[in-house]
Amino acid sequence: VLLPEWDVFPNPAIDYIQIMKPDPNLWKMEMYNLNGQKQLERTLWHEKEQIQLELIPKGVYILRFISQQEDISMTHKIVLK
Repeated sequence: VLLPEWDVFPNPAIDYIQIMKPDPNLWKMEMYNLNGQKQLERTLWHEKEQIQLELIPKGVYILRFISQQEDISMTHKIVLK
């Protein structure tokens, strides 16, 4: 579950998602399909990031956000149409 200050939109998504995070520190984002296969990995450098998803197949995915110190981890479900 995301911390209340975070936001991931639009959901459902088509070609991209926006990630808003209040934390200026680096975070890593991993995207997994429901079979547990990693589809994408990105480092989040900024408080607002746009992640392009046009090459990812339609479906339901789990986003995992991991803090730079790897002491905090959050997940969020998204749907790609």
